Amino acid sequence: MQPDEHFRAGSQTKTFVAVAVLRLVEKGALSLDEPIGGLLPGVVTGNGYDDTAITVRHLLQHTSGIPANGLPLPQAGPDGTYTLAALVKDGLRFAPAAAPGVAFHYSNTNYEILGLLIEKVTGLPVYEAITTGVIEPLGLTRTIFPAAGDRAVPEPAVRGYRGARIGGFFLWLDGTVYEPSNFYASGAVISTLKDLTAFYRALLGGEVLTPASLAELERTVEPGAPGVEYGLGITAYALSCGGKAWGHNGAVPGYFTQTLVTKDGRHASVVTNAHLVTNVPSAQMMKVLDTALRVPRLTCHRQMPPSRHLSPPLYRGTRGAAGTARTGARDRCRSRAHSSPAGRAPTWRAVPPAFTGPSRPLPFCSVLLEHSVRFCSPTPRGPHA
Repeated sequence: MQPDEHFRAGSQTKTFVAVAVLRLVEKGALSLDEPIGGLLPGVVTGNGYDDTAITVRHLLQHTSGIPANGLPLPQAGPDGTYTLAALVKDGLRFAPAAAPGVAFHYSNTNYEILGLLIEKVTGLPVYEAITTGVIEPLGLTRTIFPAAGDRAVPEPAVRGYRGARIGGFFLWLDGTVYEPSNFYASGAVISTLKDLTAFYRALLGGEVLTPASLAELERTVEPGAPGVEYGLGITAYALSCGGKAWGHNGAVPGYFTQTLVTKDGRHASVVTNAHLVTNVPSAQMMKVLDTALRVPRLTCHRQMPPSRHLSPPLYRGTRGAAGTARTGARDRCRSRAHSSPAGRAPTWRAVPPAFTGPSRPLPFCSVLLEHSVRFCSPTPRGPHA
């Protein structure tokens, strides 16, 4: 797997949508504290919802009171695709979980409504509005917001697998190809590790939004998890070494992803293509990210040859294996870069302490020299990243 291979980024899509909305705010087409009822009349009504009380900010920040749709059952069209209107209607069949602005409730429905808003204001399908308004201007040539019905992941592609673990048994199903409009404005974007880090670095570096809009993006609420804050389509995580990292995660069939960047330029992007329904590796992934973003104590391992008994490219290794390189806090893996053939960047494993051991398979990571990371769950057999 290479850093320019495509995969489904899931809810990292929400940051792209938030940027599109904030750019509409910058153009004066709407305001963050404007009620959604005046912008989309009749959409967020009934079942206890008051569209005069729910604002654009509430939707962006998941404080609208709309609950998570734990059992999505939208009505598909004859061709098997879904409209934003159908997704919103399905999400609003659940009564409000709280009054607007009172509590944080993460819900894809918020962003499906924002997708409708973008379409109403721009006159373009949401995938086209995001592509022409956000993706293309940033030069993200390997990032795609697929249209409804465009079910393939472009080559080169990372194949995604979904499954469950029951005791010592794993059941895997190919989850690479499916209908993207099932998630649409909440999770349809396809991208790469390189493009996602480029996007978040540009965003946090002030290259995408005006200073006023960026300040609004970074105004956070507390969702309730320790060390986590949520802004407008972006999450802030407290790092073990101090400070914050900003980004978003995403989970869709076949993939679990996360990208984080810091204000001083450190950044990491992670994907696992083994999405366990019964055991989503959120904590493990955050450990990998925190390790990668923690300036000291990064142990780098040269890529090991694949074992004949493992599904390549999942590799087995142990701490202290030949080729281990400990580098300085600032240099990370760069000190060994010049030894690669023809100047080609080496592939590394970033080994978080929780996963090291004399006989366990290590999670396979590729750490780009600019500190991007890839990760897969330490599964003895099956899908790999």
